[in-house]
Amino acid sequence: MMCSAKARSWAWPAILALVATMAAAASELPPEIAADRLMVRAEWQAEQGQHAAALATLDEVLSLREEHGLETPSAFWFRHARVASAAGEHARAVESATRYVTSAGRDGEHYVAALGLLEASDRELEAERAERERRAAAEARDAAAHQALRERLSAVEGVFSDALRSGGSGPLMVTIPVGRFRMGCLSKDDSCYYDEIPAHDVTIAAPFALSAFEVTFREWDACVAAGGCGRYRPSDRGWGRGTRPVIHVSWDHAKEYVAWLSAETDAEYRLPSESEWEYAARAGTATKYHWGNEIGRNRANCGGCGSRWDADRTAPVGSFAANAWGLHDMHGNVREWVEDCWNENYRGAPSDGRAWLGGDCTWRVLRGGSWSSNPGSLRAANRFGFTTGLRDYGVGFRVARTLTP
Repeated sequence: MMCSAKARSWAWPAILALVATMAAAASELPPEIAADRLMVRAEWQAEQGQHAAALATLDEVLSLREEHGLETPSAFWFRHARVASAAGEHARAVESATRYVTSAGRDGEHYVAALGLLEASDRELEAERAERERRAAAEARDAAAHQALRERLSAVEGVFSDALRSGGSGPLMVTIPVGRFRMGCLSKDDSCYYDEIPAHDVTIAAPFALSAFEVTFREWDACVAAGGCGRYRPSDRGWGRGTRPVIHVSWDHAKEYVAWLSAETDAEYRLPSESEWEYAARAGTATKYHWGNEIGRNRANCGGCGSRWDADRTAPVGSFAANAWGLHDMHGNVREWVEDCWNENYRGAPSDGRAWLGGDCTWRVLRGGSWSSNPGSLRAANRFGFTTGLRDYGVGFRVARTLTP
């Protein structure tokens, strides 16, 4: 039977009162029964494959028993070990299985199964330890190679990094020469998209610098450690942090980083405009990529670029040759946020290098393609737009710095 909105509004207080009464009744259960009820819930969660939730529920049971001084039966520890193992919490599985074996003894109903859990969890812990060591060694090698690259680049005229108040130095910056270029799809074939046209002349009259690399996890984590970037610590998906480009950062996060970097250095850091980004990516060329019109092999990281990271994960920044102006990974690895609002084509676009702040500003522009993109998405002219809150494993950014003429 349908009821009116007014009738439903009168019904809500009664419904809420009933829910409150049921919750109060549940909270008045004797602790033994309340614990049993939680055990039933944990069993259901485990059957549904919700192992992390089941483990949390069993932890509630444990807290409830400790709070009321109830003895924890040995069978509980076996169930806890089994769920912890399924949830991937192998150290906890070892602890709980050990408690079961110790309390139940060799005559325990689950003695053999508990020993099996112990053995399996120990193997998993050993594998996790070996993987951590492998990743740490790989990150150390990447960091050493990256530091050597930074030192070589730092000796080049027009390359610099600003000191941070909190210690260390900011991103390595490359001074970009002023000039004029043709922006948009310049192909003579049919590979242009509607949002890449019309091609138009842009004059970059104001000097600026652009980071030689995409912002790395190390640089992002330094911001977080100093109390910036909203203390947001994005996931690396298990690929490693260090010199890999930071991922899972939205346009809003990128803006937080440049604000922090500006305050740390007393310099004007920002996101590049879309025209600045394409001008720098092309580095004086008019081809699809800075090296030519064919994707080639092992020149970038994408789905079909011929690198060892293709369509699998990000590569450490600087893993591929720089363009003529000393900028790495302008094609592939991660898509990069720029300042501009989204517009469906270039009609009315600025011609002086400024960011285009008209259009749909709930969406912002991404450039460069990513490790999972097809080669066509890596073209210098290719554009992509998304909401400012997008966080994705193929999205990062690099920073620009305004320079005084």
